[in-house]
Amino acid sequence: DGSRAVFVEFAVNGDGSLAGIHAVFGSNPELNAAAEKAVSKSPVWEPGTFAGEKKSTRLTVAVVFNGE
Repeated sequence: DGSRAVFVEFAVNGDGSLAGIHAVFGSNPELNAAAEKAVSKSPVWEPGTFAGEKKSTRLTVAVVFNGE
């Protein structure tokens, strides 16, 4: 159907900011860069919690591009 996914890994810090954003799976360097940029421009995230304290958490998300 022309859609492609790029998997992007990053850390959500205790304050909700993101760090270490990088594409871990994607077949097109331009789409990888676009996916990393999209994640980096996302709003503040809700950090993970453990025992009531906010903790840095690593996540991997799929960014899907729909082609024609």
